[in-house]
Amino acid sequence: MSDELLAMLEPRSPGLTQGRGGIPEITALDVAGALGCAQDKFASACFQIVRGGSLHNFPHVDELLACRQFVEWRERAERLINAQIKVAAAHRMGRGAQHAKLEIEGARAAMWPALDDYGGKYEMIRRAVVAELRFPRICPLCNGTSEITRESRIVPCTECDARGVLPISDRQRALAMKIDHTNYLRSWRKVYEWTYRLVSDSVATGREEFEAALK
Repeated sequence: MSDELLAMLEPRSPGLTQGRGGIPEITALDVAGALGCAQDKFASACFQIVRGGSLHNFPHVDELLACRQFVEWRERAERLINAQIKVAAAHRMGRGAQHAKLEIEGARAAMWPALDDYGGKYEMIRRAVVAELRFPRICPLCNGTSEITRESRIVPCTECDARGVLPISDRQRALAMKIDHTNYLRSWRKVYEWTYRLVSDSVATGREEFEAALK
């Protein structure tokens, strides 16, 4: 229900009325106020852009999301630099080389590709993630309910792992980024999956805060 309420903020959207002889129980002002009360502004912005009716506020959300990506990139880069320093120190002192080697290998594996401008691969990932979450593939077995009836019992849907939607394949994500599958797996998969989890979790948090503010 909370997703539908966001439509009240769209231009020329019809009023939502519930009971009381047609008198609106929730107005557009109530919706705007509930969004404004959000403690997590980033989560609220993600909730609006993913579950709302339009993308008119996407540039603002994209800016916030880009900052989150770049902060994460910096933290991974600092981890790599610190690991390099430990390797140098281990060689100088003649001990701890094995531990330092493992640490730098892990830091290198976790490191993201070099930062680009706003029109590069990082932006493509942000746009693809938002599109993937706005238009999910509804599970045909449970029809998005996350549950199915089996032997007269309601059980979690095994087709979608009780998520209600089917995941997008790595090949489809690579296609959305306009790169080949091998390049995606080698260089960009971890960036995409991190960004997806961030936005998905933020949408859930934004919805929870929105619904709590309306009560």
